[in-house]
Amino acid sequence: MAENFDWKKDWYFWGQNRLGSFLPLLGSSIIALGGSSLSALALAQLLILIASSILILRLFRDQLYALLLIAVLLFPIVPFWMQNSLGHPYLAQFFFTFLALFLVKNKTLHLSSRLLSLPWVLFLALWSSEMSLVFIFALLLVESRSLINLGWKNLYLLPGLLGGALFLYLAKEQAVHVKTYAQLFAAPEDIVLSLNTQWRDFWELLSFQGNKNFNAVLAIALISTLPILLFLYRKSGTKPSKLLLIFAFTALGSWFLVHISHWNTAMYMPQRYFTSAYFFGIVTLILAHKELKSAYPFLKAPAVIIVGMHLNASYQAYKRFDTGAFNRVDRGQAEYLIREATEERGLDRLGVIGSYWNTYLLDGLSEQVIAIPRKGDQVRDYRLLPQLKAQEHFLIIANDWLETMPDTLSQYQISMQRNSEVFQLDEIKYAYYQKTSPPTQNKLATLPGPFLNK
Repeated sequence: MAENFDWKKDWYFWGQNRLGSFLPLLGSSIIALGGSSLSALALAQLLILIASSILILRLFRDQLYALLLIAVLLFPIVPFWMQNSLGHPYLAQFFFTFLALFLVKNKTLHLSSRLLSLPWVLFLALWSSEMSLVFIFALLLVESRSLINLGWKNLYLLPGLLGGALFLYLAKEQAVHVKTYAQLFAAPEDIVLSLNTQWRDFWELLSFQGNKNFNAVLAIALISTLPILLFLYRKSGTKPSKLLLIFAFTALGSWFLVHISHWNTAMYMPQRYFTSAYFFGIVTLILAHKELKSAYPFLKAPAVIIVGMHLNASYQAYKRFDTGAFNRVDRGQAEYLIREATEERGLDRLGVIGSYWNTYLLDGLSEQVIAIPRKGDQVRDYRLLPQLKAQEHFLIIANDWLETMPDTLSQYQISMQRNSEVFQLDEIKYAYYQKTSPPTQNKLATLPGPFLNK
């Protein structure tokens, strides 16, 4: 997507209109300066992580607790591994959340500048992920009295509110509209099922019935810490800060929003969708340790231990388990296939067709590859189809699609003849094909918008 970014309409990830394409947008700018696609996206990701870390340091004003939170941000646990993944919105959501809080809390900036900027940042947070709606609500709830006290100065918010609303409207108008996304809320019985499913999975975790005991230890530590912190707040008379309340409400609201979301039901209620709830929840606990340290200096140690458990859970998961999936091409296999095609077989350009999960990675790794999922599978955007049709040579990946590799194959009105034996790379089965119909002229044709399952 970053390679083919269209500034007129690619304001959301290809194929939907809920998750803003902040990372591809930044990546496309770096590609324009001469970088490769994955390197550009990695650099964009790194820049956002650095910027988020700086904002955390400024917000927490205590290096120890800020560094603990940065560690949690950099090293996610399973099942929340997509926390800073390139293809997901959470990192952008966290960045804009921290930026908005920085504008609210930083008194060194002129008030008018903060009020002019804040609405834009909040709309960008909402653009990056509609889960940010919970954070915006929490911010307004906690800071409502401060806003009221500003009186006429609230007029400084007006340009950002109008501009941000217009931006969001235009971005959504240009995005693809899918029926699955149009339904916002799950049916009541599905909400109950989602709650029951999470409770079942959580109970299995707490009772050490799964294969991730390190997550169980972490979960028990977090659950045990919460009532202790509440008791210490009450005993010491310490009042929770507005920042802590915002994070706490955002964590609880994010958890609730996932359960009532139709998309959660449509995707079979995966626990990874609670990434925001977990992240903001652990931020709340770390911040609570920081606020109580004056009355109870010994709380530094539990905070470090909890984050240590989190880091151990992150390390153990990636050490013990393969984060890929069977029958799907991983990065090492994709790089091997590209080398084989371009170096050993001497192909300058190559079309790749396979299942959804076995195509886009190869395209992202090489500018010599044009890849689109097979006909009938989920195609994020059809604008690359004219370039695919212009190719003479094709790599066909059978997994999750073909049981056998036929001698002839037709896809997207392209007739192909197999011109190699059938190869096996671990569990990946593939073969090379050559077009039998006359090659199509390689034009950058404009197709009618991005569609799913065309």
